[in-house]
Amino acid sequence: MKHAAFAVLGVLALVVGTAACQVHIATLSAASTRRLADVARAATPRGLHEGRSCRWWFLGVPFGLPQLDEAVAAAVQPVGGTVLRNLTVSSDHTVYVLFGQHCYTVRGEVLG
Repeated sequence: MKHAAFAVLGVLALVVGTAACQVHIATLSAASTRRLADVARAATPRGLHEGRSCRWWFLGVPFGLPQLDEAVAAAVQPVGGTVLRNLTVSSDHTVYVLFGQHCYTVRGEVLG
């Protein structure tokens, strides 16, 4: 019985120590990591895609900050796109007791 109580307390501590949240930051009509001339040529729809940029932190000390341009590039590059249109930007925070991640996530229609 004593071991079962410790197991329950251990699982409860794990659940309480693990948390996550997502916050909507913005809705944009378009974003690109390329020059405006390259963006003007992008007209072929390549579907809805998502990209993320994440950085870890430990004991509240961040190891860099996530970058929006990395998230946009992660969304458009796999399908050869240049522009992310009608996109939403969110900030994701995951906590695992003493460490965690801070991420930017973008989702939108890729044109290329």
